[in-house]
Order: sequence, then C-alpha cells, then structure tokens
Amino acid sequence: EEASLGVSLPENIVFNASAKGGMNNVEAKLKLQTDLGDVTLLGQFSQEEIMAFEADIMVQDLQLNSLLQNEQLDTLSLSLSASGSGSSMNDITAKLSTSFEKLRYNGYDFSNLELSADLNNGLGDVNLAFKDENLDLALLTSLELDTLAPKVQTKLTVKGADLYQLGVATEDIRTAFELNASFAGNAEDFDLELGLNDGVAIYKQEAYSFGSFAVKANSAQDTLSASIQSRAIESKIGANRSLNELIPVFQRELQLYLHQTETVSRDSINDDTVLKMNMVLRQTPIVSEVFLKSLERMDSVSINMDFDERNHTISAEIMAPYLQYQGSALDSLELKIDGHGDELKFLLSWAGISSGPVAIDHTKLEGEVNDGLITSRFSVIENAKTLINIGTEVDISTDTLQVHILPDTLILDSTPWTVLPQNRLLMANQFLSIRDFEMSNGNEKFSLETAMPSEQAEHIGATFSNFNLSTFTSLLNSEEPIISGVLNGDVVVVNPFSNYGITAELSIAELAAMEVPLGEMKLEASSVGSEKYDAELSLSGEDIGLGLTGSYAASADGGDLSLNLDMTRLNMSLIERFSEGAIAETTGNLSAKVDISGSSKNPQYKGTLSFDQVGFLVNQLNSRFNINQDELEVNNSGVFLNDFVITDGEQNNFSLDGKIITENLNNPEFDLKLIADNFKVVNSSEEDSDLFYGQAALNANLNITGDMQIPTVRGSLKVVDGSQLTFIIPESEAELKEREGVVIFVNKKNPDDILTRVSQSESSSLAASLSGYDVETNFSIGEDSQFKIILDEATGDNLLVMGNGEFNLSLEPNGRTTLSGKYEVSGGHFEANLYNLVQRRFEITPGSSISWSGDPLDADLDVRAIYDVRTSAAPLMAVRTSSEGTAMETSYRERLPFQVFINVDGELLAPAISFNLDMPEDDRGAFSGSVYTQVQQLNNQEDEMNKQVFSLLVLGRFFPSSGSDGSKGGPATFALDNVNKVLSGQLNSYSEKIFGNAVDVGFDLNSTSRDSISGGGTQTQLGITAQKQLFNDRLIVQVGSEVDVAGSSNASQSTPIIGNISLEYLLTEDKRLRLKGFSKNKYEGVIDGQLTISGIAFIFTREFNKFKELWARQVKEEVEKGGKE
Repeated sequence: EEASLGVSLPENIVFNASAKGGMNNVEAKLKLQTDLGDVTLLGQFSQEEIMAFEADIMVQDLQLNSLLQNEQLDTLSLSLSASGSGSSMNDITAKLSTSFEKLRYNGYDFSNLELSADLNNGLGDVNLAFKDENLDLALLTSLELDTLAPKVQTKLTVKGADLYQLGVATEDIRTAFELNASFAGNAEDFDLELGLNDGVAIYKQEAYSFGSFAVKANSAQDTLSASIQSRAIESKIGANRSLNELIPVFQRELQLYLHQTETVSRDSINDDTVLKMNMVLRQTPIVSEVFLKSLERMDSVSINMDFDERNHTISAEIMAPYLQYQGSALDSLELKIDGHGDELKFLLSWAGISSGPVAIDHTKLEGEVNDGLITSRFSVIENAKTLINIGTEVDISTDTLQVHILPDTLILDSTPWTVLPQNRLLMANQFLSIRDFEMSNGNEKFSLETAMPSEQAEHIGATFSNFNLSTFTSLLNSEEPIISGVLNGDVVVVNPFSNYGITAELSIAELAAMEVPLGEMKLEASSVGSEKYDAELSLSGEDIGLGLTGSYAASADGGDLSLNLDMTRLNMSLIERFSEGAIAETTGNLSAKVDISGSSKNPQYKGTLSFDQVGFLVNQLNSRFNINQDELEVNNSGVFLNDFVITDGEQNNFSLDGKIITENLNNPEFDLKLIADNFKVVNSSEEDSDLFYGQAALNANLNITGDMQIPTVRGSLKVVDGSQLTFIIPESEAELKEREGVVIFVNKKNPDDILTRVSQSESSSLAASLSGYDVETNFSIGEDSQFKIILDEATGDNLLVMGNGEFNLSLEPNGRTTLSGKYEVSGGHFEANLYNLVQRRFEITPGSSISWSGDPLDADLDVRAIYDVRTSAAPLMAVRTSSEGTAMETSYRERLPFQVFINVDGELLAPAISFNLDMPEDDRGAFSGSVYTQVQQLNNQEDEMNKQVFSLLVLGRFFPSSGSDGSKGGPATFALDNVNKVLSGQLNSYSEKIFGNAVDVGFDLNSTSRDSISGGGTQTQLGITAQKQLFNDRLIVQVGSEVDVAGSSNASQSTPIIGNISLEYLLTEDKRLRLKGFSKNKYEGVIDGQLTISGIAFIFTREFNKFKELWARQVKEEVEKGGKE
C-alpha cells in the first residue's frame, strides 16, 4: 500500500490533541510526534457571523525524503503563522508569514527562503524571495479571488542563478531572466499570457541570449487559440472548441475509422469541430551549446495538422530532415496521416538510422485504415534493392484482433519468401490462436503454432528449420550482421497467460556476433511434472565453452530457480576480437562456476571467476598486463578480491584487496586496498595514441571506500623517477573560436554578482568535471620526470618540463579541489612558432617553480626561460657608432652571443610576463664592455627593449636604432638611414645561410645626401667584406671593397675587386696584444682623387676604471716574487 502511494509512514506515532469551545468557536492544540519528525498546531477557528481563523504551525525535523520516498528532499523545519477572516473566499482578508530553519532540496540549502502573503477583501499579494551567493530571485503574485473566475498576475525576477551550484546543471551555467504571467478564468474558460524577457545564460564566459519567448492561450466554450513565439519554438493552434471538448472529439473520430463502435455512425454526427495547428522547432545555440549539448544537429522540425469534423478530413505531418543526438543519427524522418471520408492513410519513413552497430537504410511503413481493416506494407530499401518487404492486414473491427501476412509480398534479407495464403494470427484478452503461420525459402523454414501435437496445455510454439538468424537481423545491419547462425528446432511457451514455462530443443550452428565466430549453441528444456522444467544450455566453440544446467519451477512469484553455470573456458583471444582494437596480443583464458537459486524476480547467485595465465596489451598505452593464477568471488553481496595481483610487462605488481558490495547494483559500494610498486601504466609511442604517449610508472598505496556516486580515496600516489609523458592537445581544443555578438560581462561595481562574476568560472568548470569524488592523497612526482605538452601539432609548438614535486591533493564531493605543494623545475624548454615565420626554442632555467596553496587554478608562477641568439651588435650600437666612424661600425658587426629572457610571474590565470636581455658572463667584456653596457641600459627602457626582443625572436637580429641627434639631416635622412640598416642586416642574414661558418661575409649599405656644392642628390655605396680566421684563430684576414650602387661621384674610376685588406695577428691568447697591418682605398673627391692608405699598428687592449689598475698585476707579481726570495 505504502509503495503504491509513494510514501513511507513512520513506525512510531504519538498524537496529542486538546480543544475547548464549541462547533462554531473552537481553540485547539495538536501535536504529532513521529520518528520522522514532529508537527505542532496552535489554532483558533470561529464561524459565527463571519469566518475567522488564527494558526501557528511548527514543523520540526520532518524527514520529507523518507516520508515521500524522494531523495532530492531533505529535513524540513519551519514556523508558519496565518490569520484571516471573511464571509467567503471572494472577500477574505488574511495574512501569512513563514520562517524556515531547515529547507534543503537536491542537497542545496534554501532556508533563506522568505514567503509571505497579504490579502484584503479578496485582493492581495503573495511574495516569495530568496537570496544567497548562488541565487537571487523575487516572485510577486497578485491575486483576485473569485470562485468562478479568479485572476492571477505573477512576476518572477531572477537576477542571477548559478545552476551548477544549485545542482540543476553539471557544468558552470549561470542565468538571469524576467518572467511575467497572467491567468484569468477557470480550467474550461481562461486567458493565459506568459512572457520571458531579458533572458541570458552565461556558459564558459560567453553570453547566450534566450531571445523573446511569448505564450498566449485562450479557451472558451466555442473557441481555442494558442501561440508560442520564440527562437526555438514557433507554434499556432486554433479551434472552435474548448480544450476539454477536443479530446472526446478526436477519440470519436478515431473510433469511426477503426469501426470500434456500433452506437455512433457518421450520419448521426452533426458537429462542426475545426482545428488547425502549425509548429516549427529549431536548433538554437542556447539549446545545443548550453542546455542540451548532446544535440549535435537538428534541422528545423515542422509539425502541421488540419482537422475538419463536418467534412471528415484530418491531415497531420511531422517532418524532421536531420537529427543527430549523442552520436545517433536519424535522416529524413517523415510521418503523415491523411483521412478523407471513410479512409485513413498513413506513412512513416526515414532515409536512414545509425546508432553504434545499427545501420538501417531507407525504411517505409505505409498503409490505410478502412472500416476497421488496417492494410500496411513495411519495406527497407538498400542501394535501390529491396532488403525487407512485409505486407499485412490487421482486422480490429471486433474484439478479436486478426493479423494476416499477404502472400507473394514477403521478402526477407533480399530474398522472396513463401507464406501460406490462409495464415492467421488471432489475439484477444487471455486468448491467442495461430493458423497456417508458416514462412519458407527453399529448405529454410519458420512457423508459429498454438496447436502442436506434443503439447496438451495452452501454448505458443515456434519451429525453425535451417533458419538463418541474419534473415531477421539484416534489418539492423545488412553489411555487418549483428547476430548470425543457422537455427534448427522448436521452442514452446507453455501457459503463456499464467504461470508460464518453456520447453525447447534448439540448436544454432555457426553462431556469430558482430562477425566474430562463437561456435554452436544448444538449448534443451523439458517438462517435469505440471509446472517444473529441466533445462540445459550449452555454447561450445574454439574459444568458449559454457554450460547452464538446472531446473525451473513456474509459480505466481515468477518461478523458482536451481541452475548451475559452468564456463570451462573463455579465451582472451575472443575478448580481443570484440574489443575493436583496444587490446591485442592476448593470452590465457577465463573460467567461472556460479550457482543460481531463488526466484526469477529475486535470484540468488554465488560463484567464482578464475584467471589462467591471462595477458593482454592495451594498445593505446602499449603496456602489457598479466593475471597469472587468480580468482574473484561473486555473490549477491558483491565481488570479493583476495590479494588480486596484476603485473606489468616487467613483472611489477598492482594488487587489489577487499570487496565491491553490489547489494544495490545501481550504486555499488567499495572497500578496497590498492597497492602498486613501480607499475608501468604507459609505454607507448606517438603512433599508439592521438592524445598521449611515453613511459610512466606509478607507486600507489590507496584505500578506496564509499560508493559509485561518491568514491572515497585516501593514501599516496607517486609518479616514479624518470617517467616521460607527452600530451597532445587536440586541434579542436587548441583552436581559438570566435562568435559574433558574444558579450563578455564585467561588473566592476559588484564583482561577486552571480551573473557577471568571472573569478569562479574556471574553478566552477573544474569543480563540475571533478564533482562526485572524496579524495585526500599525497601526490608526488619523482626526480627527472619529464612532461611534454604538444600545444599545436601543425606548428610544432610544445612545452617540456622536467623536475619533481610533493603535493597534497583534496577533492570534495561538491567538486571543490584543493592542491598544495611546489613543483621544482630542473629543466625543459618551450618551442613556439612565431607568427608562422620562425620556430624558436626557449630553455627553461633550473630553479624555476610552480607553487600551489589551495585552488589548483590559483598557482604562483616563478618561471624563467632563455632564448640564445648569436648576432651582430652593430644595430644596437648604432647610436654610438654614428659618432665614431665606419671603422668602428664595421668592428661591431662581429657576431656575439645574446640571451633573451622570458620571465613568467604571478598567478596562473593572470600571469605577469616580462622580458630582459643579457649576455653570457664570458662575453660581457667584448668591445671593452660597451656592448654589455648598452644591453643593460636597454633593460631600463621597456618600449625599446620590447622592440628589440621582438626583433631578436622573429628576425634573429637587433633592430636598427631609431635615435637621431639631428646632425645627419632631417626626417628623410633619418628614414633612409634606418632602411639602409634593415637592408644591410637582411643581406648579412642571407650570407650566413649561404656561406655558413666557412667565411664571414658582411654587407654594409650606405646612402648619403650630397650638398649642393658637390652636385646634390644621393650617393649609395655597398660595402662588402670577407673575413677568415686562421692558425687557431690567431691570424685574422679581412678583405673587401666598396661598390658604387647609385649616384657615384667618381664615374671615371673603376672599383677594384679587392680595395681593402687587413691582417691582424693576436700576439697573446687573451687578445690583449695585437699586431695589425692594413691597406685601404678611398676616394677623397675631385681634388685628391683615389687614395691608398696603408699602415701598421701595435694594439694593446685592457679594461680599467683607474690608470693604476693597469700596473696592479705587475706590482702584485713583483711583491710575490720578493716574498719568495
């Protein structure tokens, strides 16, 4: 009784009541105490001249979840006060106030709910409000009470609702909207209006508008109209009857087509009911991308209907061009009903259905209903060939339903079949009769009977002779049969309408599932006494041996079972063939023995599942796992593991000990101990997986308790030293997606506003994906463990880090995640494709770290990465060389090593990225430290430094300085000078690619403006130099020339191939003493002409701050020498 009512009454009930007064004026105190909560009522009621009442109700710890058998409810505690008076409901004056101490729904606390009402002479308001950090709503309802036609106006304002935190959604979805509704009338005669305004949903920080949504409905004695206007649904309904009158009209019309009534004929109908309906359903982003993400595609669905009772016409159709949901697709669905006069035609068809292994091509069910006779044809067409065709006649004009298959129309699995012309199947209440129901195709036969000679009791029997199962299963997939085999024998259901039993003698040869051979299956069942049956089922093949023997006793409780399941072997090779490539290289087999007793409604089972030298390779992991000799115990209570050991390919152990309690199969409980020692879980290469690969081993010591809904995990987990894993971010995830009209909300005045807050969005998404777990573990990453993330396979962008760390990880059931610890980076790199121009590699410096102290997405970063580049310092020193002459500028062209530092600090979600430049310590003294000094100055000029960092990363060289002191002309000269330097740099880059390190070739393009005395115009010269270092870099030979490109003032002079030559010998290895000889050609104008300047120089180089430092070493050596003497 309680189960049927959906309630559970308390076991203990104590009821106390006291009252005083009379029937028209009473004061009462009632108290109900139960083991499911208490309810107290203090009240007064009088009914003399007018009705008046006062009541105080206290509810204490009322367990609604147990009382109403609804786990979404919880304990309720509230105080309610109500008072009122009036002669009727039309003029009542009343007040209501509530206070909730405990109110929970779906695990969320709603005790802040405020509910009050105030009515005056039948008019008033009901107010409901709730506000906390996840829900802010207000509901105002205005009432006008009337026993015949009450009026209600409601305005619901939801300023913000976090649907994930409220338990409504499984992801971070927040919404806000305003809903207005009004109702006037009663159930038969009413006006209804409903409008949704300003509706928006925020998902992944993108805004999705609900658009306008309006519903209008009107129902009266002779009219019904309704409309829905929105982006997703557009509908109009119109009729000349009220809603309550329409239902019997349709029932009567259908009965006339089916001829199921003798009391009503068409001639006696004088009604003129007319109905017209049009509806369109559309896919919108807010539906398919937010609330129903499994809906992958839905072309607009149209639903239309016209009904005219006077002319006896009905026309209805549903058209769904394409629908794809959770990977299953329905193509071109069409449903049509067309009734005229005494005839009703129908059509149901689709172009294709696909869902997993099921693939059904063009299918059509069409027919007509006339005078209680349904004539139909079911057909499946594949590649313009009829796969299935079945024509039937169903007579429903009487209480007995008659089914007849039309001869000469039967096609099964593309082959015509023969059926006896007089076949009949008759069905009624507690009655079934089958006559001449036999189908055949050569020696392949199938028949149904209810008068088999071997059975005396009421029965239904099926006989098969050389019947191929694919004859039927080809309907589901003609190319890859789901089930195939040749069936022979018969099966009989005895007493089908009472305590039924089964007798059978069946065999299926060459049984296969999904084209995987299984062997031969046999079923033998016989009657032993009136309601007891013995059965024996066997399946034997190359890879499986299975037997089920025992008895079955029919009873009103579902039958008593006494069965023994004996699986002698199940080779792993068979499981491999069903795994669709998930596992390979399988060895060994499984076996099982299970005893089954009890009833069919409540079976009891007990047995073991054994593993014999089982081994398999998980292809995606490329790791081999073995279970040598072990077993599981199973019964109704659960699955029991006694030190169940799995080994990897290197014989390292992974052990499970404990039990999985299955008393509630929908939510099993755990009590397991998991231990792993250097267990290799991943040993794959790039070819094995599109998501991750590498080598990784784990140490684990975990206790797993709780249940499937909330598993509880405690213990420690470690990634073993030297593990290497590469993760590949799929292209679809790496893409940057753009959407027109997307608004990112930022509320600076109220950053905690439910709708616009952004600080919790990422955490909420993470919590949503991790909710339902209770985890407390110590997690560590061993020394030299390496993790690589390929950010973009197309460009090769990747991040690699090496290091170690110790962490404490906590997951709460609501998804709240806490992570504390520090990851010390010992090395790594970041490779990036910059602007699709160049590939650059940044080396992460040892000592970098990432620290957590709570939220996993709130990490503190302290990461340094270096990009090494070797280039000329000439563009960097341009400001200085402009006053020192060409010779100094040429010397600065020597390629020096530079370092570009990328510094990442701050929080993970808002990192602070900065740059700075440096040089290796051994090279900071180049050119007397002037280059290093310039680099240090550059680090103090952020804009200039960022420009140079960009140039070094993208172009591989410094960008020419844009500074000018004004001594070299105006803007034109300034622009020309910068272009010269850029072109010179580009020519030098090309020469490096051509000559490599064999010869240092340099180019210097100079354009100068001549004064009017010299003839005006612009002169352009290209300086070309070639340099080679010999004898262990002690001798430096440099030759070159300056070639006039344009505007030459020395047109009569030819340019020598080698105009300049320089020999420089390093007298000491530290390069302080040098001997240099040179010869240089230079044109000095019309008067002096072409000059050759030659010379020899002795060069001493030494860095010092004070002159006395030049002799400091010599003085020190003399002092030390004197000390020794």
